[in-house]
Amino acid sequence: MNDSKNAASLSREIFTVPNILVYIRVLLIPVFVYIYIHAKEESDYYLALAVMVVAFLTDFFDGKIARRFNLVTDLGKVLDPIADKLYQFSVALCLMFEFPKMIVIAALLFLTGEAKDVVLLDVTPLT
Repeated sequence: MNDSKNAASLSREIFTVPNILVYIRVLLIPVFVYIYIHAKEESDYYLALAVMVVAFLTDFFDGKIARRFNLVTDLGKVLDPIADKLYQFSVALCLMFEFPKMIVIAALLFLTGEAKDVVLLDVTPLT
C-alpha cells in the first residue's frame, strides 16, 4: 500500500504541466539544431527561430504555471535550469558552426572567467 502511494506521489511530481513543458523544451533542442545546421534558405532560419520561440514560451509558461498553481516540484527545480543551459549551449554551438570565429570569442570568454556570467545567464526576479 505504501509503495503505491509513493509511486503515485512520484508520478504526480514527474508529470506536472510545468515539468511536461520542460520535457518539451528539451525535445525541441535537437529539432532546433537539426533545422539550423541544415538550413539552406532564409525560410529555414525562420523555422529555426520559430522553434526557438516555442522553446522560450515553454520556459516562460512553465515557471508562471508552477508558481500560480503551486506546482513547483524538486524535480522541476533541477530540470528547468538544466534545460535552459542545454538550450543556450545548443544555440551557441549552432552559432559557432555558422560563424567559426565565434569559437575564439567563446574561448576568450571562458579564459577570462566571464563565461560563467554569459553561459549561465539566468533571469531571476530580484524580489
